[in-house]
Parts: sequence; C-alpha cells; structure tokens
Amino acid sequence: MGSMDGVALAKAVRKAGGTMQIVFVTGYSDYIAEGYDVEALNYLMKPVDAAKLFDVLDKAVARMRRDSRCLDLQCAEGLMRIPLADIRYLDVRRNYVTVHADRDYTVKRPLGEFEAELGDGFCQVGRAMIVNLRRIRCVGRSSVQLTDGTTPPLPRRAYEPLNRTIIDQTRLRMAGSRPAGCRKAVPGWTGQNAKEGHDVVPWARQGRQGHRGISARAGRHALPRGREHVPSDAHVAA
Repeated sequence: MGSMDGVALAKAVRKAGGTMQIVFVTGYSDYIAEGYDVEALNYLMKPVDAAKLFDVLDKAVARMRRDSRCLDLQCAEGLMRIPLADIRYLDVRRNYVTVHADRDYTVKRPLGEFEAELGDGFCQVGRAMIVNLRRIRCVGRSSVQLTDGTTPPLPRRAYEPLNRTIIDQTRLRMAGSRPAGCRKAVPGWTGQNAKEGHDVVPWARQGRQGHRGISARAGRHALPRGREHVPSDAHVAA
C-alpha cells in the first residue's frame, strides 16, 4: 500500500463503490470514528478473539448476499438489473420514475410498486422520492446530501421523520434486527431536534457519543443531547 494507511485505503475502496465489506483489524483505537465514514462492518482490536472474528465474517457474508440483490427494470434497451447497493435514490415526475444509480433509468411505473422490491435500507420520503439510507451523508432542512455529493430536495416537513427513521434504523442494526420492507418517513413526527433547532444530522457520525466539536467546526450539528448516546459497542454494525 506504500504510504497509504488502512483508513485511506478503505476510503478509496468505498469511493469506488461496490458492496465490499470492510473490517478494520488494528491495535489502535484512535481511528474507530473513521470507520463510520466508510461504513465499516466492524472494528476489531488486537488480539482478535477467534469467535468474534468468525461472527463478523458471518455477518459480512450475510450482508454481501443482501447487497447482491438487484432491481429489475424493463427499459427501452431491454431488461436492466441494477444492484440495490448502487441505487442512490428514486424520484417521480408525473407518471415516470427515475432510478438514480450508476446512471439514470427512467420507467413508467408508480413509485409505490418499488417499495416491496427495494426492501429495508430504503425509505420513502414524501410522495415523490425513495432514498437509500446507506447513501445519506447528512440531512438538511430542505435537502439531503448523499455520499456522492448530490443533494436531492426534501419535501416539506420531511426533515424530522427522515431523521427519526435513520436513528431507528441504526438502533435496529445495532440490535441485530432488520426492519421489514421499505421504510416511510411520515410527516408529523416532532422531537428534540425540532425544539433545539438543529439543521443537519450527520449520518456517518450520529452514533458517536458526545461528538459535537467536529460537526460544529464543519458547519453541522450533532444529535441533541439525549439522542447521541448509543450502546458502548456502537462501532459494530449488525
């Protein structure tokens, strides 16, 4: 790897896309936070317990099988199979749905038909968009920033329910559970975020206890006090 360390390599791998599972094995705990930026499956400290290692590998295989699922679209050029992990979001205009993945695919189908095919990991936001939760970097009041830098607009009143969905999904993953089907960000949920006026919840950093300084310097806010605490094994992604 030359002068490149493991964190830099992981970022390069994740930037290239794909469904590769990343597990850090190290004797240092200084870079655990960086694992959130690359969606690492786990962060194992040396010496590594064999039972723990095999458990993580089993989870990696299960996630790879899940991420290998595809969305089948009947387009003008024929049947297209799009890996779910490559899909960033879907939006609808009039009677046409555009699937934004490695490129854009537009088909004439109701947005609701995609819910069962996409399953967990996706969330319908309002009536006109479904977003891949794993592709969200941060949520703003009027738009959501994805990991590739695109910023699709958020429907009115979708900010709070989308935040709640992301938090709930993270807790379910940590507990080893999986939500059934495509999630829905339903307008009307209000919580401490609204009361304290926070503008953005960094998706990649929301599980870190007490993480306020970095987010503040970057012009973003961490979760309000009372929602930032997670179990001590928060770096383990189920």
